[in-house]
Amino acid sequence: MSVVVRPLARTGVLSTHTTFVRALIAGAAALCGVVVAGFWNYKLVDGFGRGVVAANTIGNPDTLATSFGSNGALFGVVFAAVAGLAATFTACNCVVFAMLPGLACSTDRSSSRRRALKALGLFTIVFTTLGSLMIVWSLLEFGFLRPMTEHIPGGFRSWASSPMTRATIMGLMVGSFAVGRPYPVFRDLLIYAASSHNPIYGATIMAIQGLGQIALMVAIFLLVIWLFNARLTRWVTEKPSQLVLITAIALMAGGSYFVYYWGVSLVYHLGSWGFRLGLYS
Repeated sequence: MSVVVRPLARTGVLSTHTTFVRALIAGAAALCGVVVAGFWNYKLVDGFGRGVVAANTIGNPDTLATSFGSNGALFGVVFAAVAGLAATFTACNCVVFAMLPGLACSTDRSSSRRRALKALGLFTIVFTTLGSLMIVWSLLEFGFLRPMTEHIPGGFRSWASSPMTRATIMGLMVGSFAVGRPYPVFRDLLIYAASSHNPIYGATIMAIQGLGQIALMVAIFLLVIWLFNARLTRWVTEKPSQLVLITAIALMAGGSYFVYYWGVSLVYHLGSWGFRLGLYS
C-alpha cells in the first residue's frame, strides 16, 4: 500500500511574499539580531538586575547566598522570584521576548584551564544550539523549508503547528536558557538552594526562578491580550500571514542574537563593539 503525500497549500507568507522578499526580510532580521548582540552592554544590564532589582528588594545577593541557615526556606522562594526578575534583561534571557509574538533556551593550573575551556565549550554549545533552533523555527515560519516539510505526515504537521504544541516548545526553550548561566545573582541563588541539602526544595526554587525570568513577558502578553483581544482576533482572522511573518522575524532576530553573542562573539572575541568604540565605560 503506497502512501500519497499531498502537497501543502500555499498559505501564510508563502502566498503573500515572494522568495526574494522573504529572504530579504529574514536577512534584515538576522542583521538586526547581530547588531544588537554586537553592541550589547552587559555591564549596564547585569548591573541593573543586580544593583537595582535585587539590591533594592532583598539585599546583596553575595551575602544572601550563604544565609540559608538564618533566613530559611521561605525566603528562598522570594530570592528565587527576585533572581528570575533580575535576569529578565540579561543576555541569557532577553531573547525570551522573541517568543512573545509566537504566543499571540583540579587544582593544578593546566587542569583548571582545561576544565574552564571544557565548561566554556559546553556553555557556548547550549546557547548557540538554542539560537540555532530559533533560526530553524524562523525558516519554517518563512516557508523556506517547505520542500522538506511537505513530506512530513499530515498528522504530525498538524500536531507540531498547533498553538499548544508551539507554546510547550517555547516553554522548554526558555527553561533551557538557565543552563550554564553565568549571571552572578543566579549563582548566588544556586548556592542558597544547595545549602538546604534538599533536592526537592532546590528543584522548586529553580522552577520559581524560571517563572520569575518570564514574569515581565507574561505580564506584557496578558496586557496586550486584555487591551487588544478583539483587534488581535480580527487581525489574526483577516490577515493570518502577518502574524506568521512577525513571529518569523522575531525568532530570526532572537536566534541570530543568541548565535552571534554566545557563539561567534564569545569564541572569536568579535563582540563588545560599544566598549571597543569607547561608547560605554
